[in-house]
Amino acid sequence: MKTPEKCPKCGGKLAKGETHREKDASATEYICKGCGKKYAAIDMKIPYRSESEKKQIEEDFAWKKFLDGTPPSEIRQLIASLVLPDATEVDATDMGRYSDIFFALESIVLSGWEQKPSLRDKDVLEAVDTLLSDLDNQPEGSFAWLLATSLKARLMFRKGRGGKDFTLGEVVSCIKLLAHIAREHENSAGDGYLRWVRAFFTTGLPKTSMENLDYLVENEL
Repeated sequence: MKTPEKCPKCGGKLAKGETHREKDASATEYICKGCGKKYAAIDMKIPYRSESEKKQIEEDFAWKKFLDGTPPSEIRQLIASLVLPDATEVDATDMGRYSDIFFALESIVLSGWEQKPSLRDKDVLEAVDTLLSDLDNQPEGSFAWLLATSLKARLMFRKGRGGKDFTLGEVVSCIKLLAHIAREHENSAGDGYLRWVRAFFTTGLPKTSMENLDYLVENEL
């Protein structure tokens, strides 16, 4: 990676900051002595918009490092050991609060579709329903097992970084909400929910009523 010589915004000198490394990549922070903008060497053209963005980049690198050192075959913990025992279900529609759970599940949904284009919403729903019936004992290698393993890995990661434990009821409520959302985005091709997940991770979900209408016409009618 070529070391940058000046700030793309004001031309000021850049001071090298902290470097975050993982197996196949690294990200180095540079701070402009002139305007104070912070840049990640991942893409020197884009400054950090906020401290929360910087924190998210660091979180992403830590997560990838955790996955590199923790193969799925080693994730054998029971869900009960990773959550609080309260089974009371909750309103999980505050998806920001439960982002770790939804990320763990929907990242597997997207990667599963990318690896197997014949995957359809019904396959996701079948796996989710199977997961709800038993969070721990899924046939190894099955789609439900992949969902469960990703969920456990994320809970392990969260616990290791000092995050507040979710309750069993919160986890179950999030999985049920995911199934509800999947059923809401049905289309004739059987991949309406899969398209919704792909939009979330790539182009972003529609924000205005017109964007939402355009999205529905293109993807769900």
